[in-house]
Amino acid sequence: PWAKETKDEFQHDLCLAFISSGIAWNVISDVQLRHFLAKWIPGAEIPDHRKLAGPILDKEVTRVISKTRLHTAGRFATGQSDGWKNIAKASVVTSMIIVDFEYAEQEYQVMIIAWCTDAAGDAKKMWKDLIKQMPWLISLDCSAHQINLVVGDLFKLKSGYLTTIDKTTEVIKWFNNHSRALGLLRKEQLATYHKILALIQPVITRWTCHFLSTQCLLETSSALRSCCIKDKKLLEICGGDRQQEKARAHEIIKTVLDQNFWSDI
Repeated sequence: PWAKETKDEFQHDLCLAFISSGIAWNVISDVQLRHFLAKWIPGAEIPDHRKLAGPILDKEVTRVISKTRLHTAGRFATGQSDGWKNIAKASVVTSMIIVDFEYAEQEYQVMIIAWCTDAAGDAKKMWKDLIKQMPWLISLDCSAHQINLVVGDLFKLKSGYLTTIDKTTEVIKWFNNHSRALGLLRKEQLATYHKILALIQPVITRWTCHFLSTQCLLETSSALRSCCIKDKKLLEICGGDRQQEKARAHEIIKTVLDQNFWSDI
């Protein structure tokens, strides 16, 4: 049998492995898995899911909080929150914020001096209630949320800017979705830049995603255009054999080789 220190370290690492990989706690109680671990890690004391997700996890939480507290104790802090509803779909954000507020001050020993929310109805109501209870707080609207609302309004306009952004997204999506075409582009990137540059596909829930996506496309523009010139015939068949797929590939190549497209970006 293992020494207590070794056993505790093994269970600690096992807990972290489950957390990091997103494995459900009850997996550890699977008969075949426990047989495998007993066979290949003899002497190891394998906890069941109740112990792994109970005392072992609690011990890890306590360790992380204690370590974090070394960096937060005695410091000022800003809280932030978004909408929160209970099972009845009723907003409970105010009561949850009070709990989080007290928890942060007690566990992390910080002094919360400000709170940041978006400007939606439930958050605004929470902000008013919070200021009534704690009038000393600095209350702020989330700047990123405000900017996102402005950008959302811009995206509703019928403008050349939006057409360019749509074309940019389509070029990135097409290359990322066709492994052979992406391989040809990466080969050209290595020849041009001596490194591979990723094409980032924008996701609406990520701040500044369209800006960063367009910036990445500009950084590899030389390799992209060179690839479309050198390997045009190969790229035209990368999308598939059907006429519609070939036409789509041709449209992407045409966009990449259009100087006005890059000027608009």
